[in-house]
Amino acid sequence: MTVFSTATAHIPPRDSGIASATVTTAQQIGGSLGAALLNTIATTTTATYLTTHHIHAHTPQSRPAIVHGYTVAIWWAVGAMLLATVLAALLITCKAYNQKESESQERD
Repeated sequence: MTVFSTATAHIPPRDSGIASATVTTAQQIGGSLGAALLNTIATTTTATYLTTHHIHAHTPQSRPAIVHGYTVAIWWAVGAMLLATVLAALLITCKAYNQKESESQERD
């Protein structure tokens, strides 16, 4: 909810629908691309582990490779979240939305 409030803070009421739709679309695309990227990282890391340790894929000995792949992908996700936190803290500078102030500006 906070993302929508921040993204539509200074948008005139007549344009709030398209602003909200844009935020929703960005979230959906970002989530899809993020999941695909993390899956690719996990799969590639697992395959590399299996290759370098000379382990066959469908054996009980491949379990450490799978755990390693997921662990690497999770750390990449942690890094992405930390980067997003820093960027949000630096780039989001808008103040809280004041409806009364907005209405008075529209009348002028």
